[in-house]
Amino acid sequence: MNLEHAMIVKKMHEMGIRSEHAYLAGMASIGLTVAAWIGSLKMEPGTGLDRADRWGIFVGEWAPTFFGLGLALSHYEQQDGTLTANNVHELRERQKAG
Repeated sequence: MNLEHAMIVKKMHEMGIRSEHAYLAGMASIGLTVAAWIGSLKMEPGTGLDRADRWGIFVGEWAPTFFGLGLALSHYEQQDGTLTANNVHELRERQKAG
């Protein structure tokens, strides 16, 4: 990762954006892709399947971006010490207990 990318990831981390947020956004964008495709088919009659496909592909490109940001943030969190294996195990234990 070059210095510019590392600075962007660091800034996102300082803003409170965590890897889990990026992963959730990636999952949400997958659902939004399907919704955009179906919505385009139903709300724009007469424009055909090609237009719906373009909307689906446009929104579908967001998921890999969010997942990539999630990975970058996860690596940063591991290096920063804010995401460790112990923290993950502690969170799982709290979830089981609560």
